[in-house]
Amino acid sequence: MDVEGNTGSVFNWSWPARVDELGRELPDCLAVTDDSLTLTWAQLSRRSKAVAAALRSLGLTGSPSSVYPKRFGDIVGAPPPMVVMLPHAAESLILVLGVLRQGFPEAMALFEPVAVITDSPLVSELQAHRPALQVVSARELLASDEIGDYEDRRMARNEALSSSDVPSTTEHALAYMFTSGSTGQSKCVCLSNLMAYSETEGYPELFGKLGYRVDPHKDRWRIDHEMGWWGAAYFGEVDVALAMRMGIVFMKPTDPDWGARGVTVSGALPSQLSNLWPGAKNFPPCLRVIFSWAERCDVELGAMWKAAGVRMADLLIATEFFLTFASCNLETATSDGRCAHVMRPLGRAKVYLLDESFAPIEASDGEVSGLLGVAGPQVTPGYVERLDDGSVTIGSGPLSQDMFKARGR
Repeated sequence: MDVEGNTGSVFNWSWPARVDELGRELPDCLAVTDDSLTLTWAQLSRRSKAVAAALRSLGLTGSPSSVYPKRFGDIVGAPPPMVVMLPHAAESLILVLGVLRQGFPEAMALFEPVAVITDSPLVSELQAHRPALQVVSARELLASDEIGDYEDRRMARNEALSSSDVPSTTEHALAYMFTSGSTGQSKCVCLSNLMAYSETEGYPELFGKLGYRVDPHKDRWRIDHEMGWWGAAYFGEVDVALAMRMGIVFMKPTDPDWGARGVTVSGALPSQLSNLWPGAKNFPPCLRVIFSWAERCDVELGAMWKAAGVRMADLLIATEFFLTFASCNLETATSDGRCAHVMRPLGRAKVYLLDESFAPIEASDGEVSGLLGVAGPQVTPGYVERLDDGSVTIGSGPLSQDMFKARGR
């Protein structure tokens, strides 16, 4: 969405569509692996289609609608989501893709869901609090694709399953994520397909500036944020893999054995890097690229990793706005006696410096401070909020109005 509130052209695109594309182009390349399951892109595509078919047989089919207002001030209803509650594993991704194929946004919390997919022992507690809530067994959904002769029949079924996906465009919701974001206040953010699509443009630009060419046959991308606790980070990390066609490796945050898992590219907190490999020493030789995010990255830390031969970028990223700023070459600038990496916008991000009244500040040759305003396809359409009349909307509540003050001027 641009600063005037326009979304630009609308076209068919979704995570499942991207996975299907990779399944055709890179059918035998690694898509996802954990301690017990490894799938190629073609297998991930097929298994998520089988989950979607199983959901369809249960009468669970969504009706996605645009999460962007036609005009500024329009009230946009929030399409009801489905919740996947599963441990940190490859199977969680299969289920999420199946849910998306059926036209439901994914949600990490019980925020007006259509159904919950889980095998958690808390199921009885959930149903006690919400008797009308439909609970679907994750095991049963996943077992829908575990028939012995499936491989013999899969080609005949594949085309039929593909055509059964609920159509999804860049204006539809990908997920609803609770996050403290950049304000420290818990809020539910709507992530759209347009935001995810913007990263298929932004990350190739980022890797190009780093001078690194991703090899889908060799490169592996680490995901360490568990969906149940860090939903927004989980979705952002999956998005990197889809954008760059890298195989996903599910790992625990404290697991240092990156080398055994063949991890070549990873995001990490600066404190995490310092704890795992102090002084950027004795790290796995397979590690080629690191993204620093979520914490301030000291200039000294970036310099150490760069000197060690690892390509490193310092990213400024949040749930409300996906990949927007990066310091690819770790250039530095000094202000108020502090040295920091210079951040530059990526992709189609538009950046504005605003005063306390949200009015743009005139450009100046000298040092200027103010509020940072961001617009572009990577920016959320708004927060998911319940209005006084009980309706659940996107971008119409008080939190969203505060967020979009500059746009409404």
